[in-house]
Amino acid sequence: MRPGTKNAAEKRKKEIDRQKWQAAKAERRQQRQLERQTRTSLGDDEDPDLAGIVPGPQPVEEVPAAVPPETPAAETPK
Repeated sequence: MRPGTKNAAEKRKKEIDRQKWQAAKAERRQQRQLERQTRTSLGDDEDPDLAGIVPGPQPVEEVPAAVPPETPAAETPK
């Protein structure tokens, strides 16, 4: 066999892989199209990145009280 040529099995495998890739790609396209159709539309003046964010002060989270470090006992002079 000459260098650089592929046998029929390798060519067939490559073609099958290409067909699988194209089928997966078509499925992804169809899924995106379905998502676009079912997506709720935001108002023209609303930014999708900011949708659902409530302005103003945020609720305060409870922070556990810090435990003071233990102080060493006072040494008595000798």
